[in-house]
Amino acid sequence: MQEWLDTYNTDSERAAKALAELEKAFDMPYMGTDRCDDATRKYLRDNIDKAKLGDPSGFTECIQANYAD
Repeated sequence: MQEWLDTYNTDSERAAKALAELEKAFDMPYMGTDRCDDATRKYLRDNIDKAKLGDPSGFTECIQANYAD
């Protein structure tokens, strides 16, 4: 998420690669139905979809909520 936030306005190629990497999360074991709830998967999907439209709000919110000092 941070990579996309750092590059979406300045380097569209790097930003696209960052989103492609985030898309891979859905195939990872930790995102499986036995380890992750539907709401969490939907939250990530919604934020990726926002980012694809150039909206940083979802990623910004997530980082602030989870990594705030």
